[in-house]
Amino acid sequence: MKPRLTTFVFCSMLAFGSWAYAGAQVDVSYIKPADFVDLKSTWLTQENLLATLTTHLQKLGQKYLSEGQGMQIEITDIDLAGSIEYPHNGDAVRVMREVTPPRITLRWHLLSADKNLPMQTVSLIDMNYMGRINEYAEGDPLRYEKQMLDDWFKHNFGAKAK
Repeated sequence: MKPRLTTFVFCSMLAFGSWAYAGAQVDVSYIKPADFVDLKSTWLTQENLLATLTTHLQKLGQKYLSEGQGMQIEITDIDLAGSIEYPHNGDAVRVMREVTPPRITLRWHLLSADKNLPMQTVSLIDMNYMGRINEYAEGDPLRYEKQMLDDWFKHNFGAKAK
C-alpha cells in the first residue's frame, strides 16, 4: 500500500472509528490493494473507495455485532459490479451487465470476551445484482457492493441486529 494511501485509510478509520468504541468494533484492512482485480472506478478515487467501504463495514458491525464483540476484516480482492468501457468519445464509463457481478474476497475473524473464532475466508458474489431491489440510491457508486455486504452481514449475524 502506498504511504499516502495508508495514511489516508488510517486517518479515515480514526475519524470514523471513534463511534465504533461505543459497541462492537470492526477493523478493516486491505491486503495488496494494488493487486485487486478491479479497483479503478469512474466515480471514486482508490482512497475514497476504500474509505467508503471501511465506513460501511464499520456501520454494519455496529448494527449486527453484539456489544463487546469485535471483528477483523482483511479484504484481499475487489471486483466492482460492471466493467469499465471506453466508447468512441474516450470517456471511461462503467457498464453494468448480468455477467459482471460484484465480487469481494475477504478474511474475517470474530472476537469476543468468551471466545475467538478462527480466521475464515469468504468470497462474496451477487449473481443477481441487477434483478433485485437495492436499497441504495442509483447515484451511489458502490450500491451493489454495499448491498452484497449488507446481505452477508444479515445472513451471518442477523439475529443480533440492533
